[in-house]
Amino acid sequence: MLSCDIPHRTAIRSLIGKAWEHNFTELKKELAQSVGKISLTMDLWDDKSMRALDGRGELALHSALIGFLPMPGHHFGQDLVKGLLFITNRVNITDKIMFITMDGASNMAAMMQDFEHLLMARFIDFDSANQQIICFPHCLHVTVTAMLRECTSTEALENPTGEFDLTEDDPVNPSSQTPTQALQHDPVAITRNIANTIRSSQLHHEEFKEIVTTGNC
Repeated sequence: MLSCDIPHRTAIRSLIGKAWEHNFTELKKELAQSVGKISLTMDLWDDKSMRALDGRGELALHSALIGFLPMPGHHFGQDLVKGLLFITNRVNITDKIMFITMDGASNMAAMMQDFEHLLMARFIDFDSANQQIICFPHCLHVTVTAMLRECTSTEALENPTGEFDLTEDDPVNPSSQTPTQALQHDPVAITRNIANTIRSSQLHHEEFKEIVTTGNC
């Protein structure tokens, strides 16, 4: 293979753009033929450069990514709803939305309320309270975080990479500990200490890897 056989980056970009336009056109046709309601799922996150990105997908018998937008600036509900409405308008499903699954952040709830008001202005029925579904993994994450906050020290939360004084005057045999006794010995801080120790050097990391490998044989 010669260098001339490899497409230039501009040619690849052009091919990707044409493929996207073709697939997006076919997706719009498929959505237009949908006789029922369409449910969405959406999420908002930061990449490694701390740029906010917003992804939305249609979940039914078929699934598709219908939008992936950069979201610069503030992430208030009134800002997020513009992105949501832009995407639903672009694929012509604004009047077909049944449920929207998302995390339970307050700005998402505010966005849904703004979305309801905008749809009401178009005489489209939408109930933000009953048509918003909170993502179960997010609920689980919030629950576990709250539980951990109650059973670890403030110092452990504020300084997750620091060392903690876990010296006990009267050590308890782990095999005979009750759950309450175990929580009193701050298992979160202990686990963080172990993790920090393992990550502190390549030697510790290799020894831990050997323990895991041997223990799982």
